[in-house]
Amino acid sequence: MKQKEILTSSELATLWMTYQEKTMFLRMVEYFHAVNEDKKEQNFYESHLNRLSKEIKKIEAILQAEGAVVPNGFSEQDVNKQAPPLFQPTFALQIMRILAEIGMGLHAIHLARSYRKDIIRLFQELSATTQHCYEECTELLIEKGAFIKLSSPSFDARASGYGSKYSIFKRYQYIWQ
Repeated sequence: MKQKEILTSSELATLWMTYQEKTMFLRMVEYFHAVNEDKKEQNFYESHLNRLSKEIKKIEAILQAEGAVVPNGFSEQDVNKQAPPLFQPTFALQIMRILAEIGMGLHAIHLARSYRKDIIRLFQELSATTQHCYEECTELLIEKGAFIKLSSPSFDARASGYGSKYSIFKRYQYIWQ
């Protein structure tokens, strides 16, 4: 009979940290949803509220199945949803995008510290949903004009006096001699 794999200390620690992160993020998104009036952004926040709730429940289920204590995460009492926004409308999207950037890095680190298949799968799923959030935030910010896409500057070697694209190497040939 195969013995049940227990959580390693690194897996338990990453689950705790991720639980704290996700409950905080959930409360922020709830607030952004409550104060936002744009319909497209409302839909964006609603979809992420659903995803975050499911992710938190998955983490809770893993911890409970292991007999581990579920940490005290952020709760509804930690946020005043009636507080007026103190920022421009695109600020919430920019904060979400930055947190998604951080989340992508953390999920990659947590994945590298995981050994059980279910924990590896969890962090792969979290990474995918975080990347999706990042992509959606970026698209909404570009659509709202908060980000400007700049094209790459071009370099014409002939106009610079170097002739072909390789003549610059000929000119500084002594470096390789």
